Amino acid sequence: MRSLSTLRAGSVLREHDRSGGVVVVEHDRETSPTRVPWHSPAAGSDESHVDASPTPARPSLMADAFLYDAVRTPRGAGRATGSLHTLSPIDLGACVLDALRARTGFDREPVEDVIFGVGDAVDDQGANLARAALLHAGLPESIPGAVISRFCASGLDAVNIAAAKVAGGQGELVVAGGVEMMSLVPIAGTGGAWGSDAGFNTTSNFTPLGVAADLLGTLEGHTREQVDAYAVESQARAARAWEEGRFARSIVPVHDFNGELRLARDEHLRPGTTLDSLARLKPAFAGMAAKGGFGETVKRRY
Repeated sequence: MRSLSTLRAGSVLREHDRSGGVVVVEHDRETSPTRVPWHSPAAGSDESHVDASPTPARPSLMADAFLYDAVRTPRGAGRATGSLHTLSPIDLGACVLDALRARTGFDREPVEDVIFGVGDAVDDQGANLARAALLHAGLPESIPGAVISRFCASGLDAVNIAAAKVAGGQGELVVAGGVEMMSLVPIAGTGGAWGSDAGFNTTSNFTPLGVAADLLGTLEGHTREQVDAYAVESQARAARAWEEGRFARSIVPVHDFNGELRLARDEHLRPGTTLDSLARLKPAFAGMAAKGGFGETVKRRY
């Protein structure tokens, strides 16, 4: 699960295994400010005028939504040797739900919904993962669950939907987040025409995100050396943040069903990354661009 969040009186909330982005939302209703309405011009008049006298304000249909708390599991390597590979997506989902409940006691109030973003909702991540995870966490069976997929933005969209439900008066307490276990379900694991249908790819100019990133770098004039330098700095900052304990309040260690610790720290960090080590790597998406014909697509379009 990606991260877990709680909202009160307001709004909330990939090759990795993780869970989080869970949100609890409540709201306070407000009334809109006094309005000064515009009126149509009087008959025979050449001017519009404004009636400055205030009119009674209607109660607003929109409420404020507030993010109350957020947690996440450490990010595990998205491969069979990753520390979280032997667990299930519902284990990670239940892990952050348990942590959020312990920190906030959100289940003392009626929970209207639990919404999870899942990029590829198939196989172990299939069906209604949000509902399964909340039941796995021992939450009441009266709480519903829903899943949203917008690929890499799935967890963020789940949080936005939770906030919108609260703002629109469809709930006062909503939990939202996301789960993605790429050691079990690879990217594009759901199949479909998106990226695999040559005809569709041609007519829609479909371009995978990695190839699109290379395209943007080319169009904007970013050199390989510049983006490698950015990656080196990113790795250094991540390592420094961990050493300084900046994630201490948000990370939830993951244990298996025997109570054994599986992961307590992000597994993908490479603090020893240097410009020289990156320069020795082949371009990550060159093969995809050539094999899938996506390179020719972007050349034709741009």
